Amino acid sequence: MTCTSGPVAVLGLGMMGISLAGRLLDQGVQVRVWNRTAERTEPLAKAGAFAAARPIEAVEGTAAAICTVADGDALSAVLRGPDGVLSGGSYPGALICASTVSPDEVVRLAGN
Repeated sequence: MTCTSGPVAVLGLGMMGISLAGRLLDQGVQVRVWNRTAERTEPLAKAGAFAAARPIEAVEGTAAAICTVADGDALSAVLRGPDGVLSGGSYPGALICASTVSPDEVVRLAGN
């Protein structure tokens, strides 16, 4: 079974992120990955993922982006930092937060 709705970005490649990206690749999904430690992207790039240098680059042309970072500060940097997902304005795809943060933190970062 393959997904044809478009590529998916996975931002943050700790245990959860690397597993998610690997499963998506196994299902035939085009995957774009980013991690603040670039070496973590290498195994996924060898498996067919596009390894991005910046979060904004990882989400280009994707239907969805999944953030799997460790805390609110990391999530803020990935979303709102100078090279963050939202640094170019808005992101038109689905933005999924699977990070270790509270719902209040997500609402705060969303600007609500």
